[in-house]
Amino acid sequence: MGATRNRVMGTWRLSGLAETGRTPVDCVEIPPMQLSVQRCCPGRQGHLRAGCYAGILKRLAGGRTAGQLVTRVATVHSACQRLRCLSWALSHRGRVAKRSAMAGAAAAAERRAIRVLLVEDEEIHRVLARALLRAGGGVVLDEAGNGAEAVRRVREGGAGAYDLILTDRQMPVMDGHEATRQIRALGVTTPIVGLSSDCLAADVDAFIKAGADDFTPKPLSKEKLNRILAKFNLA
Repeated sequence: MGATRNRVMGTWRLSGLAETGRTPVDCVEIPPMQLSVQRCCPGRQGHLRAGCYAGILKRLAGGRTAGQLVTRVATVHSACQRLRCLSWALSHRGRVAKRSAMAGAAAAAERRAIRVLLVEDEEIHRVLARALLRAGGGVVLDEAGNGAEAVRRVREGGAGAYDLILTDRQMPVMDGHEATRQIRALGVTTPIVGLSSDCLAADVDAFIKAGADDFTPKPLSKEKLNRILAKFNLA
């Protein structure tokens, strides 16, 4: 307590009065002051600036002696230290959470985008599939209007050009079954999923025999797409 008193009284420098701790506060003329304090957090210095006049200190002291006022100030000082620690901890936790969020976003951005080939001749189904595929982000989408165009794109891109191929069954020039057979003949092992409004067992079996890995009835939906992506570890 003595050390606290000396620091506080030494900072105030009470206008030539002896620092006995017994001088009544209402007899002291105290100019504006600056009270320097050591923050409770290691390595951090701070200043508690107080433009306090005698009237304010009198209210704080409540008619007590200067020594009693020192005790009160020390109590307030301790409370301020605790508040400073709490404020620093909350600020630090906020910074940590922000850094974690930024790291997560950076990791997501670095994740390799999946390349999808959509083989569909009907514009309405292309628009729907396009919207679903691009909604989640991380998808590079190519489109082909018929089976022959799909085979050409795969041939030109190479065996690893795509991570997923979604193909309709009925299309002009070349249907989905034939396109699937020719793509497999190129040595491509990319997952191929057949899409069709015809959901009879014979239709599904024809796609699988042509080389497709899965079949999903039209129209494509978010749930169906998520299932496909999860099945082939592309989610």
